[in-house]
Amino acid sequence: MVVALNNRERQLKKKINELEETHSRIKKLEGILPICSNCKKIRLEGADPKKQDSWGEIENYISEKAETQFSHSICPECMKKLYPDFV
Repeated sequence: MVVALNNRERQLKKKINELEETHSRIKKLEGILPICSNCKKIRLEGADPKKQDSWGEIENYISEKAETQFSHSICPECMKKLYPDFV
């Protein structure tokens, strides 16, 4: 019985750690994200919005916060606009 309780306690601690890590990741992506309406760069946290180096690529921000990688492509609508001869 003691062994079973110890195993269950270990499982619960592991699950608590997993949930805390997940909560931490979710929390990092919450809030308002200032983004340029034109180029879609985002203003870095606490930075002066008037300075050029205060803005960064959204892909970099998300990659740092969510451990996500991006691959780039062109959607069909943009393909028609940018490369009408190839569609």
